[in-house]
Amino acid sequence: MVKEDQFLSPHPWQFNFYFLYLYKQIKDMSNFLEQYKEDKKVRDLVKRRTFKCKSVNTDGYTWNNHDLDFKITHIKLSDKVGYRGILDVNVKVSGKMRAYSWRADSNGMADVSNPHNFRSAVSRNRDIRGHLEKSVARYLCLFGVERWNVEIGKVTISKSL
Repeated sequence: MVKEDQFLSPHPWQFNFYFLYLYKQIKDMSNFLEQYKEDKKVRDLVKRRTFKCKSVNTDGYTWNNHDLDFKITHIKLSDKVGYRGILDVNVKVSGKMRAYSWRADSNGMADVSNPHNFRSAVSRNRDIRGHLEKSVARYLCLFGVERWNVEIGKVTISKSL
């Protein structure tokens, strides 16, 4: 007879390998976070860099048009339930992005600092997170952080960096 608990838990050998893999990932990330918190040079190296994320289709209006400049402002472990080992990266953003507004330019883009150019701040920030996540993950990969462990947390909008 088969018990229900057998379907819910993996075999012991599978659990051990998974646990060791997760432990190694969290250990590597905590090492980066420790260095980030303790060493001012590492913090400055991460925070001073200004990134540019650009994808502009001049043939016509597309949903993916954006020309954003951003900086990383803070990195911490996520405190969300079920998100163990995920890094929350806060960013400061300026630039243009596609908009549903009569204020948009010929490429369908408008300034992100004007809240009237977008349907809502929530949808604007969600789109910004989608555009920036790959760039931030690619940069933090240089410090030994796995790409899938990076999420964009707070998005701060400003006129210029």
